[in-house]
Amino acid sequence: MNGQGGGVLPDLRFSGTLANNEWLNIVRGGSLKAYGTVGFSNELSPEDAEAIRAYVIFRGIQSQAESSNPKKP
Repeated sequence: MNGQGGGVLPDLRFSGTLANNEWLNIVRGGSLKAYGTVGFSNELSPEDAEAIRAYVIFRGIQSQAESSNPKKP
């Protein structure tokens, strides 16, 4: 898992919800259920959801660094 969208799924690494509490409303509360994103409040604690958010933010930062410093062959 790298946090990267696969074409059909959104790329969460650059989601605007990472910077606010809407993330928890989506991930745990299911506020985007009408768009196919169910809530995971029974499966994920608030701490779990925050850990996932931290990982996605980390991958976004890592991806930006990789794209600005491409590896030389």
